[in-house]
Amino acid sequence: MDIDKNGAVLPEKKTKPRVVVLTPSHQYPLGGAMSPQRRLDYIHWANTNHAWIIEDDYDSEFRYSGRPIPAMAGFDKLNRTIYVGSFSKIFSNTLRLGYIIAPNSLVALIRRTMNDYGLKAGLMPQQPLSEFIDSGEFYRHLRRVRKIYNERRKFLVNELSKKFSHFGHVQDHPAGMQLIFHLNNTLKDTEVALRAKEVGIALEPLSESTMRNLDYNGFILGFCGYTEGEMDIVLKRLLTLLSR
Repeated sequence: MDIDKNGAVLPEKKTKPRVVVLTPSHQYPLGGAMSPQRRLDYIHWANTNHAWIIEDDYDSEFRYSGRPIPAMAGFDKLNRTIYVGSFSKIFSNTLRLGYIIAPNSLVALIRRTMNDYGLKAGLMPQQPLSEFIDSGEFYRHLRRVRKIYNERRKFLVNELSKKFSHFGHVQDHPAGMQLIFHLNNTLKDTEVALRAKEVGIALEPLSESTMRNLDYNGFILGFCGYTEGEMDIVLKRLLTLLSR
């Protein structure tokens, strides 16, 4: 804080942000995509204020219908946008490999920063991953897992729509690795999550994903890491719990 010569606290100076982090292709947790006009507005803001946009494109590989959404960095022609991606969602969190596609004006600075602070990613898996991509197997693998995840998504949406309609409704977007089930107002997501934990079900309340007092009441449900049989067992247990 700043203090004047009389000891009084001066009002804080408002500074313009220099960096904004966005997930324009798939927002977490609700799953929406940013409109083209909104993207252009951000790019205009970055150019006008000499600011930077970090585009976190963390799971755009998993779009199950419609055309792929172009990266925001493409709109911007990599002028003020730094594109960040990861292989964790495609393979495993334990791989811990990601990548940055940066404007030419930042390449030297990023390289110098990496030299100064060291690499956090392991060197050993990088060469096999490069060969996996060059051989074409990466894209075949991606098509396989996308098909599997889409089947699991459809199963979960169908089960929730048919058997849980008395308790709420499912919000499904044809992308990502999770969907939202909105509870009716007669139920509270945090209370249901506590009771579900007692019977071995881990639920992530939607209301805990907001810092403001917004009217969100439901659950964030992941489906990629579970077979249909595993989901069926948990859904039956959850249905019994809610029916009480």
